[in-house]
Amino acid sequence: MVRELSYPPHDWSFPDLPIRLAVPPWQLYTWLTVLVFVLSLLLWSLRQYTHPLIQRLTAEPTVLPHLGLEQLDRAYRLLRHTRRLDTVQGDRDQTCLVLAGNSRQQAALSDRCRAPDNWLVAPTDPELSELLLAPDPVEACAKLIAGYVKVARISPYQTRLGVRKESAFFGRTRIISDIQHREPANYLLVGGRQLGKSSLLRALERRYDQDDRVDCRYVSVGQASIESKFARELGMPTDTSLAAVLDRVGEIATGQRRLLLLDEADVFVQKDAEQGYACLNGFRGLSDEGRCQFIASITLVREAHQS
Repeated sequence: MVRELSYPPHDWSFPDLPIRLAVPPWQLYTWLTVLVFVLSLLLWSLRQYTHPLIQRLTAEPTVLPHLGLEQLDRAYRLLRHTRRLDTVQGDRDQTCLVLAGNSRQQAALSDRCRAPDNWLVAPTDPELSELLLAPDPVEACAKLIAGYVKVARISPYQTRLGVRKESAFFGRTRIISDIQHREPANYLLVGGRQLGKSSLLRALERRYDQDDRVDCRYVSVGQASIESKFARELGMPTDTSLAAVLDRVGEIATGQRRLLLLDEADVFVQKDAEQGYACLNGFRGLSDEGRCQFIASITLVREAHQS
């Protein structure tokens, strides 16, 4: 409506319309956020897996011990994130000696290397001096390693199924000397698991293999029957009877004697006890005749006392 003589000249009228605000697409925003997060995670993982250091270590794991300290820390984090640490490190029962450029770095590195799951040895300056000036460097090095790495993790008697290499075998010298330098006799090795019984038998096998007067045979009995194990070792059919196997065991050339090393003989001793010690009595007969001796290892003390 327009007024020519009054104020205001114009009157405006507006319809009463409701005002509606647009609802944000929250569901769309949520999915976009998730998508951005997933893409970011994929890009981060891609950068980790395609990192030049990761590719180099994957292709040549032997490069790891030769990295600098800064690169070593970076390599450890990258390998852990990409789950390639065990693959690159390989045999985890080997320790690595790490030396820094100065005493301050060495002290800091030494503190970091004392973690429970650590395999690195970073001696401080006093420890390094003690190692270099020790009258017995081997013993000093062993004590140094034991200060950083748990002995149970590096002991070959606990990390392997019997030590097969002479270089990895240590201790037990008195037991081996008693067995080798005394009159031939039968022995029973009794002890807990992973204490070195199998390693001791392997060490005896290596030593007697150099003696032409002794025909030494190592047999891991386990769950199998003693007849089948001996038959296979002596080149006989596995279904050969116990009596025939014992006869073959007693066949030895003049001037020689046979030594059988029976590892993991727990089940065998138990089963033979249930059968009236048929096999062990046969072994005793061969031993009394001087044709064969036996050294067996068992874990269960109960069977040891029974036999």
